[in-house]
Amino acid sequence: MEWTNPSQLPSIMQKEWTNQTVRVTYTQWEDEDLEADEVMSEWDAQLISCTVSDNRNHELDGVFEFRTGDGEEIIEIVMDFPPDGEDVIAVQEGPILRIFGNEATLYLQKK
Repeated sequence: MEWTNPSQLPSIMQKEWTNQTVRVTYTQWEDEDLEADEVMSEWDAQLISCTVSDNRNHELDGVFEFRTGDGEEIIEIVMDFPPDGEDVIAVQEGPILRIFGNEATLYLQKK
């Protein structure tokens, strides 16, 4: 299944992904050159919240908060998305959810 509206993410995440133990892979780029300045991080966590709001650039900001496996650390990821309906922003294939932001990707895999 795929989604083109970032504003749908909170309801999708709440229903299917919140409080699930997942393997998180987050990749971001500093500019549009996907080979340069790529930073990738991986960790196990539980998604505790997801929000999407308008930003001043006429795009959308997604905020994802995760609690690490030991429960002591909260990790917050902020991603920019194009306006609703412009691009595919998320694809779910079984236990894997791929979220595509303007300069980042967030992959969640249920454990």
